[in-house]
Amino acid sequence: MSYFQIKLQTASDGSPPLAFSNFKPIQIIYMKKTILLIITASFIFCNANSQITEGTWMVGGTGQIYSYNQDFSTSTYSVQYKYVNIDISSSVGFFVADKLALGLRPNLTWLKGHSVSSTGGVGGLSTDTKRYSIGPFVRYYLLQEEKPYNILVDASYLFGSADFFQQSNGKINTFSIAVGPEIYFNSSVGLEFLLGYTAKTEEIPNNYKDVRNGFQVSIGFQFHLEK
Repeated sequence: MSYFQIKLQTASDGSPPLAFSNFKPIQIIYMKKTILLIITASFIFCNANSQITEGTWMVGGTGQIYSYNQDFSTSTYSVQYKYVNIDISSSVGFFVADKLALGLRPNLTWLKGHSVSSTGGVGGLSTDTKRYSIGPFVRYYLLQEEKPYNILVDASYLFGSADFFQQSNGKINTFSIAVGPEIYFNSSVGLEFLLGYTAKTEEIPNNYKDVRNGFQVSIGFQFHLEK
């Protein structure tokens, strides 16, 4: 489970921020048995190794969707929001040396929500926010390619824009580093399980700022393609 430390600056008119604040998940689905089964089956049935040599291309991606509630309150009113968040990220990289890949990582996040209850005459609020970011990443594999699995370290820095509160001048900066195994079904396809740390800042200058950092777990496929 991720833990976020959040710092918020509300708009100058005192209106509540329609982004992440007082994060309270309403649905947390644990798939421990499924993940364990995938890992076990991968080790039992896979006799493949990876293509992580110089000159190989790497393409992959991850996606997630989740919903949560947000409670915002002051001394005069309180509002509860319900959100749905969709996050899609991909990676395109090239092995510049054996076990070392460099590339670009685009990301799209779509947040849609509305108020479901309120007091103090505040209500009927909604948000539809899209975040776009892209940046470089570097990835290094620690083991030799002959094995049916490998251990990798991945770091990236993404920057981009967002349309917070019907304004298009929002800025995003995200730094991430992660480590974990990648298990190969054949020489071209691998399934990775990564645990990492992410620090993310979203802001509208002189209006709004959201700083989050914490641990995250991700699962995704990687495709290794020879020239």
